[in-house]
Amino acid sequence: MIRPEPGQYYIAGTMRDMETSISLGDQQVRFDRDATMALYRSTITEPGSDSCGCTYCKNFARQRQGVYSDEFKLLLDRLGIDHHKEWEVFELGPSGAEPLTIKYGGWFLFCGELTKGPDTHPEAPFSFCFTTSFPTGTLPQHHPLCAIEFIAEARWILPEQYE
Repeated sequence: MIRPEPGQYYIAGTMRDMETSISLGDQQVRFDRDATMALYRSTITEPGSDSCGCTYCKNFARQRQGVYSDEFKLLLDRLGIDHHKEWEVFELGPSGAEPLTIKYGGWFLFCGELTKGPDTHPEAPFSFCFTTSFPTGTLPQHHPLCAIEFIAEARWILPEQYE
């Protein structure tokens, strides 16, 4: 097996019934791309930051496309994830950069399971990893679900004062 450098991933297998796997650092997941695409068509129909309405989410939503790297968008696409529709975004506070930059975290979901490696959380912008720890309240239970958790930064661009 190829050992990817952190931030790189390796895809193996076929696209049949969770027989496709992706490695990311020390982590590996099996996933069902078709089931994930169906999840985004039927359940995750809008981005979490668009449906929230708080100023932090509005700020993130206005610049969502510039936050994610091309490598990250490619990984999401390989999993069957619509990179325009994060499950949820949360604000972590100012990053300390000027002009005012906010640190955000969030999740993209996919039909699959963590099969190898620790269930960790990203720490520095822009970083991401697989996790099984995410809010699941309104999700269907007919497929095992996993997530890619990310940490990112975005400038505060709204006219409203950051609080």
